[in-house]
Amino acid sequence: MGLPYYVCRVSITNTSKVYIDRYDTSHQDMGRLECRFKYSIHTKNSIQNLHELASTGELKGDQVRDLGEKLFDIIFDLAVYRKLYELYERSRQEGALLRFELDIDEESELNTLPVG
Repeated sequence: MGLPYYVCRVSITNTSKVYIDRYDTSHQDMGRLECRFKYSIHTKNSIQNLHELASTGELKGDQVRDLGEKLFDIIFDLAVYRKLYELYERSRQEGALLRFELDIDEESELNTLPVG
């Protein structure tokens, strides 16, 4: 039997909202968090440029961190980040894992985000 784990299911179904459903180690609902999806033309262009470098194997050093931070920043706001950090700390104290699942609507332009 594996380690217990918490789940955060991040759903992006449109260009305005992000929903994060949280489940405890018994798979009981811990509530939904919601925040604004901050995907603007500026961030889109910046992320696409970094993604192109990654797809050709040219993404190096600080650019890797920059891409991850940009993706994180457009998905999570500070209030949600704090809640997720609290859950991370809780899971760590309990010796449990914290699993993130990302669900992006396949029918939207969002499915081209470089997250996988």
